[in-house]
Amino acid sequence: MPEDEETRMSEHRKPRPEEPLPRDPEDQQATGEDPLSVPVPDSGDGGTPPDTDEAGTGPRGRTRDGTVHPEHPAPGEPAD
Repeated sequence: MPEDEETRMSEHRKPRPEEPLPRDPEDQQATGEDPLSVPVPDSGDGGTPPDTDEAGTGPRGRTRDGTVHPEHPAPGEPAD
């Protein structure tokens, strides 16, 4: 390929500041409600924070088990 063709191809890929950005055609623009949206039910739990899975990150004031995984046996001595 001649050098001038390569230069033209690379120039074609560069954005030109004087050209406006292309927009979606009118028939492809989003309007109204999304027919595929999933409604989220209102949870009636009163806004309590969920329990966390990681050790040491549970709610404050809550007693700790002493194990990281619930299936592991707890040690005989207190955790704190």
